[in-house]
Amino acid sequence: MRLSPLLAAQAQAEAVIQQERDFTASVIDTAGALVLVLDAQHRIRSFNQAAQRLTGFALAEIQGKTIWKTGLFCNEDLEKTQAMMDQVATHMHGNLQTYWCTKQGARRLIDWTLSGIVDATGSLAFVVGTGTDITERTLAEKALRDSEERYRDLFENASDLIQSVGADGRFIYVN
Repeated sequence: MRLSPLLAAQAQAEAVIQQERDFTASVIDTAGALVLVLDAQHRIRSFNQAAQRLTGFALAEIQGKTIWKTGLFCNEDLEKTQAMMDQVATHMHGNLQTYWCTKQGARRLIDWTLSGIVDATGSLAFVVGTGTDITERTLAEKALRDSEERYRDLFENASDLIQSVGADGRFIYVN
């Protein structure tokens, strides 16, 4: 008869744990950031909805595979990414920018923050990566730099006088 209260307490504890897992999974899936969880052997354990939308890969397609065999990382970034994973294993954190290749073949520049999670023995158990797609921002910054360079070249090499005068009559710039 004393076993029944213990079983009820265990069932209640398991229900609380499951509720916490569901809550955490819901938060991760609704986050706008890319979230990737790897085990110590670099196998994909979790891959949130934002990452699935960006890459075109469903979790079921890549879960359990090593990150290196998924096609997610573009070839030129594999070595850099492997080096960063080694750093995370040692220092438990790291940052890098790397290109991901989508299922459709597009390249997306991702800014990653990586954190290691250790087990009870202090060994690396998981790597959690949160990433932001900075492709559009990077392209816009490059377009702005290119435009400024063209404007500067035009301004500095113009054969005519180009000037700008402020409201107080002072020259702001002259070529």
